Amino acid sequence: MRVLLLAWLALVATGVHAQYAGQDNGKPDIISRDASIQVNDDDSITVTETTRVGRAAPLPFHRDLALGNRNWSASDVTVLEATQNGEPVETQVDDHAGGVRISTGSTGAEGTREYTLVYRLGHAVVHYGDGDRLDWPVASRSNPLELRDAQVKVLLPDGTAPQRTRAWFRLGTTDLGSHWEENRVRGDEVSLYWPSGLGAGQTLSVAVTYPHGGAAAVPGNASKTPGMAAPPRWVFDGRVWLALLVAYYLAVKFLFTGSAQRKAVIAEYGPPGGYSAAALRLLWHQAYDDKCLAAGILGIAAKGGLCISREADGSYVATRAGDEVHPGLTMDEHILRSSLFTLAPSVAFTRQNADGLDLVESRFRAVLEQRCSRERTASPDTLLLPGWLVVMAALGFLYFGGRDPLQLAAQLIASVAVAGIAVVTLVRFVPHGLLRAIRLQAGVAVAICAAAWATGVDPANGVWMAVLLAAQIFAGWWLPRLPPRDTELLRKLRGFRWYLATAEQQDMDARYKPSLHPELQASLLPYAMALDVEVAWNRRFAGTLQQAGEQGFVTELSQRRAGHTEAAVDLLAFARAMSKSRSTQA
Repeated sequence: MRVLLLAWLALVATGVHAQYAGQDNGKPDIISRDASIQVNDDDSITVTETTRVGRAAPLPFHRDLALGNRNWSASDVTVLEATQNGEPVETQVDDHAGGVRISTGSTGAEGTREYTLVYRLGHAVVHYGDGDRLDWPVASRSNPLELRDAQVKVLLPDGTAPQRTRAWFRLGTTDLGSHWEENRVRGDEVSLYWPSGLGAGQTLSVAVTYPHGGAAAVPGNASKTPGMAAPPRWVFDGRVWLALLVAYYLAVKFLFTGSAQRKAVIAEYGPPGGYSAAALRLLWHQAYDDKCLAAGILGIAAKGGLCISREADGSYVATRAGDEVHPGLTMDEHILRSSLFTLAPSVAFTRQNADGLDLVESRFRAVLEQRCSRERTASPDTLLLPGWLVVMAALGFLYFGGRDPLQLAAQLIASVAVAGIAVVTLVRFVPHGLLRAIRLQAGVAVAICAAAWATGVDPANGVWMAVLLAAQIFAGWWLPRLPPRDTELLRKLRGFRWYLATAEQQDMDARYKPSLHPELQASLLPYAMALDVEVAWNRRFAGTLQQAGEQGFVTELSQRRAGHTEAAVDLLAFARAMSKSRSTQA
């Protein structure tokens, strides 16, 4: 009989060992986690939780408390008791992965281990309107262990109305609802049960909302002020912000830029009246750039208002020519000519004169933009500003979401204000600053996403943050490539540009005498450069200039130079040197 009893005990022990071995299976599983949470009057909670881990779980044991919508620090956690298999162990609390890590010592026990922690967690309750909300992490993203099941009980303040209390699990950023049969509210007590398992690295949390009662605001803490209305739930949804951003840029496409259907191009054989080459460049590109000043100087030179010469050291010098009041110059060209020769009849385009040229360009740019303001559509840089503000607001909600409303509002105002000031400053003082900084913006976006992931933001929110930044950067590349809004002036400008780029020899011979070809080349060269067709325009004269010289049709300009082709090449070289110089200084 005694032998049979010993055999039976051995079989039972073997079965229990096999059961534990089957549960462990060589994996560092969390077998279960049970927790009891008491809500205190100072917005803190006292948590008693028991975690059972398999024999393969690493030592020491860590308990991570982190949520994407909370910024807990080590000062918010006070460990009251910690045991392993019933024996006391030491603990250490540190900041970790956007939250807090509680590390425990070890008693040296092997096999399945059971850890019990009792700790107080501050700032766990958030006030909104006439309600309170509690969020508590069952498993954080930095947890490398698997969760098989979890049971949570929450003791709310006395007198809490159960009919207005709601409790549910959140898997990542997805609310799983409060309709599960296992989730029950009885008076002041809420019971939740998670039976379906959870993979390592996944985030699971408990959310409980209840009418404002026993949890009073912390004195002196403005972020805990009761009565502040909570923001609507949609502001924490990345899909809504992406739809808003896409809708804005679609509105920009149809309201501020040209449509795909345009009228046929009709050839124009001269520039629109009253506009200088620099003004036409600004209208064509819808923004002031580094070639506008060069186009303005070439336009004055082509009309006889100044002469451009190249010195032995390779620098260029402009000298005033003609009368003080030149009837052929437009208003902006008059102002540019007057600014260039205020101090002397000649000006050298050298580094020593860079400061003076900057002042000249600033005045010329202001006059030019005022001249073209009626015909000019919105600048692409300016159109990007609302998009950046939408993205920054979205990042604020996705990163700081879930805090009490006043603290969230402060974070949003600060982040959007800083970003807005930086972007407006870039647009105001750096021409095409936003459009040129595509690579820089991409680098900033990568840095923001990396920082968000490193600080423990919810993975789903991190993905939406990356998608929104990528969409905004794509808009910076796409927006300048949209055609400008169609106007009568732009239609004439397209016809004139088409003529400069495609005019054939017989057409010019029919419209102009060969003797006029050199003057035609020189007079329209600034407009060709302004519209980016200077190479095609000069190529039209390669075969006729020599013929014109042989027939005796040689003008005063060609007598001073080896030929108009060489003069045009010199002027283009000057324009390119000027454009490169201004671009480098910008």
